[in-house]
Amino acid sequence: MRMLVLFKVVPDLGDLAEADWAIGPDLRPEEGYARVVINPEDESALELALRLRDALGPGAASLAAATVGPGRALRVCQTLKALGFDEVRRVEPLFDERFRPELVGRLLVPDGEGLDLVLAGGRSADGQNGLTAMFVAERLGWPLVTEVLGLEVAGGGALRVESLSDDGLIVQTARPPLVLAVGNAPSAFLRVPTLRERLARGQGPVLSGEGQDGGERPLLAPLGLERAVSRRDGRLLDEGGPAEKARAILGSLREWGR
Repeated sequence: MRMLVLFKVVPDLGDLAEADWAIGPDLRPEEGYARVVINPEDESALELALRLRDALGPGAASLAAATVGPGRALRVCQTLKALGFDEVRRVEPLFDERFRPELVGRLLVPDGEGLDLVLAGGRSADGQNGLTAMFVAERLGWPLVTEVLGLEVAGGGALRVESLSDDGLIVQTARPPLVLAVGNAPSAFLRVPTLRERLARGQGPVLSGEGQDGGERPLLAPLGLERAVSRRDGRLLDEGGPAEKARAILGSLREWGR
C-alpha cells in the first residue's frame, strides 16, 4: 500500500503576547520568535499512517509525506525521515498558503498515480479552512472520509475507518484508493525517533521545490485578523476555612441553578 500524508508546520500561537497580534500588511501576527509545532491534526494523520504501516508488516507499505512551508519545516522533515518515511517533500510557498487550499492540494498531490491512500489533517491551526483534503479528493475522484479518528487493517486489502459524524461515531470498511481527513483523533501523538534512528536515517535527503500562485483568484480573501478573547467571571474565596469555602461554593451553585 502506497501512502502519502500531507502535513503543515505552524507557530504555536499560545506563545504570542497580546502585543504580537498587531499585524502587518500580510495579515500575520508577529510570530518570528514563537516555537513551531506540527499542526495537531496533521500530527495525528502522520502517526495513524505509521501505525497502519506497522500493522501491514515489513515491506507491505511505502510511506511518504509532503508539506507546503518555509525553511522552519525542515527540522520536522528530518524527524519524519528518522521515523522511517521513505520520502519527504517540502514546497517553498510563493503565496499565502493559509487561504489557498486548492493550490496546496494541487502542489502536494498533482495526481493519484502510484498512490493508494492520502491522509491529511482536517484543518490547520492558522488557516482553519478545512478544505485541502476535500479539493484533493474532488480532483482525484476518490472517496473522502472526514473527521477520521482511527484506522486499522480490515483484511482483503480493505481498511476499517473510524470517524465522527453528526450522528455520532461510525465505523466503515472501505477499500483504497481513499482520501482521509483526520480530526481530533485520541492518543495519536507522533512518536519520537531515537538517537540511533536520527543518526541512521534523519540526515536523509528532503526533496524541495517552489510553489507558484499561478495568478488565480483566491477562494478566500482575508479581510482582517484579531485575537479571540474568552473570559469568564470568577470569585476568589480567600477567607474562612475549608468548610466555609465549601458552603460558599454550594451557595453559588444553587444561585446559578446547578
